[in-house]
Amino acid sequence: MSDLVKSKRVVTFVPAANANEFAKTMAAHIPHLFGEYDSVCWWSAPKMEDGTEQFRPLVGDVEQTPSVRMEFSIPDDDAALKNFTATLKKHHLWQEPVILIFDSQIIHHQ
Repeated sequence: MSDLVKSKRVVTFVPAANANEFAKTMAAHIPHLFGEYDSVCWWSAPKMEDGTEQFRPLVGDVEQTPSVRMEFSIPDDDAALKNFTATLKKHHLWQEPVILIFDSQIIHHQ
């Protein structure tokens, strides 16, 4: 029997060269949903999904950096979301990282 569990999908973009270290840093802060696993996240492989972040400081030139999309599933809980995104901002390399939040459901196997 499987049930659907409401969750939030938190997405950000991280410089490709820093994705592994960022995932390790964030691992302890990813709220546990259920099951026998924790520290769960996903990111695109730079060689498979070439991505580039582009931005321009208000005073400066346009910059482009190879990046990967990194995703985390967390409980559908406002406090968990607030704490997790605050931690993500604290550990992210950018001053103002893009953070996307999606409602999602995960199949929970009993």
